[in-house]
Amino acid sequence: MNLYNPTFLIVDDHPMILNSYLRLLKEKFVESQFYTSENIEKAIGFIDDCKSIDVLIVDFNLTKQINSENSIVDGAGLAFYAQNKFPKIKTIVITGHEEALILYGIHKKVKPDGFLVKGDVTDELLIDTIRKCLVGHNCYSDGVTNVLNIVAKRELMQQDQYVEILMLLDKGYKVQEICDIVYKSSSTVQRMLSTLKKEFDVNDLSELLKQVKMQGYI
Repeated sequence: MNLYNPTFLIVDDHPMILNSYLRLLKEKFVESQFYTSENIEKAIGFIDDCKSIDVLIVDFNLTKQINSENSIVDGAGLAFYAQNKFPKIKTIVITGHEEALILYGIHKKVKPDGFLVKGDVTDELLIDTIRKCLVGHNCYSDGVTNVLNIVAKRELMQQDQYVEILMLLDKGYKVQEICDIVYKSSSTVQRMLSTLKKEFDVNDLSELLKQVKMQGYI
């Protein structure tokens, strides 16, 4: 890995943001090589064809761009794909999401070297994040760190099965539909919902969702 002039792959489905990142990085890493993509398919092509990519900067939301062959539907999946191809790659995920459970899911599954919410991003922060990641440090923005601290206060919200049920409830699925989706019996799901209601000190599912949203989890 070239610490001073790394090879970059930048992926964002907003052309203005993509070009803004590219202009900034070309100023700071003059001799680097850059690949850019507005969609998953093109990005996978670069990952498959390049001998080496040192830094991946990827937006989490890549809307309506699904790679059917690899079942990649977002920036987290793309990051995981790149990490499998290039184990030493430095991954920086940027997202407009501020919901605790989404950020925690990215943190847990992707384990990015850098993790920024768009509201925190400045030219200085992005360059500082890249430089720190290149020398082996993790760099999470204040917005990400603050949200992850919310999750850390509730152990239950760190368990995938409870998170999945909350997400499905928020999408409007009924309890029996959730049972079918998560492959659990009705009694098991009902017991888990009771645990969630107790955790958030509420009596019904509508109040549960209200509290979960008010506290910034979804």
